[in-house]
Amino acid sequence: MFGGHGMFLQIYPIGCTMAILGLLPVTFNPIRVSAHPLRSTLIYCAAVTAVVLWSGFHMIQDRIAMLRDSGRSLQAYINSVLSMAHAMGVLLLPLLWLEVGRVYRNEATCAYLMESFPCTATCRWSRALTWITALSCVLVMPLSTLLYVRGIAWEGATNLHLIIHNHVFLLVFCVCAIHSAMACCVRTYANNLRRCVTDELSLKCPSPERLLKCRRAWVRLRDLAQELVVMPFTTTYLVLFVFHMITLGSYLCLTCFYESQRLFIGQIRSNFVRDKKTSSLDQ
Repeated sequence: MFGGHGMFLQIYPIGCTMAILGLLPVTFNPIRVSAHPLRSTLIYCAAVTAVVLWSGFHMIQDRIAMLRDSGRSLQAYINSVLSMAHAMGVLLLPLLWLEVGRVYRNEATCAYLMESFPCTATCRWSRALTWITALSCVLVMPLSTLLYVRGIAWEGATNLHLIIHNHVFLLVFCVCAIHSAMACCVRTYANNLRRCVTDELSLKCPSPERLLKCRRAWVRLRDLAQELVVMPFTTTYLVLFVFHMITLGSYLCLTCFYESQRLFIGQIRSNFVRDKKTSSLDQ
C-alpha cells in the first residue's frame, strides 16, 4: 500500500484501518495510497470529514456559548478552550491528503534495495502492530474520547461532541503510527542487510561483486534514512499540535489541582469556624 516493493509491507494494517475510517484515500486493484478524485476513495473520505466538521461546528458553538456564560467555573472555561484547540487537529487531514502521494518519492531507492537484497524477514512487531492498531481504534480511542467528553469536559458537552474528538484522536494516533512504523521497517531491513554482510564476510572467499553490492546498498539505505520524512508539513503540524495540547492539558491539571486545594482549604476553614462556635456555645 505504501510502496517500497515490500519494504513497508508490515504497516499494511495501519493503511487499511485509515482507509476504513475515512482518514486515508486509497485506490483499489492494486491497493495504493492516492488522492485521485475519481479513482480513489477520496469522496468517501470527504463524506466522513463532512460529518466530522458538522460535529466540530456544533461543538465550537457550544463551547463559545459556555465561554460567554459568566456563571461557569474556571475549569469549564479551560475545558472549552482545550476542546476547541483539540478540534484544530482535524487540519491534519488536508495536509495528509496533499502530501500522501509523496510516500512513493523513495520508490526507486526501495526498488534497488529490494531487488539487490530481498532480505525482509517476518518482523516480530508486525503481528503486534496489527493488534495494537485494532485495539486502539476499536477500544482505546473511543474510551479515551468518552472519558474526556463525559468525564473531564462534561460541563456543556453533548454526545455530538464525541464524533469530532474521536476522529482527531484516531487521526493523531494513525499518523504517529505510520511515521514510527516506517522507521521501524527501515531499521528491520538494515538489520537484515547487516546480517547478510556479516554472513558474506564470514566466508573464506567472499565475493568482491557481492561486497560491492553491499556497499552500494548501504549508501542507498543511508539516503533512504535521510529522506524518510516524506510529509514534512504534516509532521511539523503534528508536533506543534501535540505540544500545544500538552501545554493546555498541563494548565488544566494545575487549575484542577488549584481548585481542589481551594475547596479543601475552604472546607477545613468552615469546619474550624463551626467547631469554634460550637465550643463557645457549650461554654
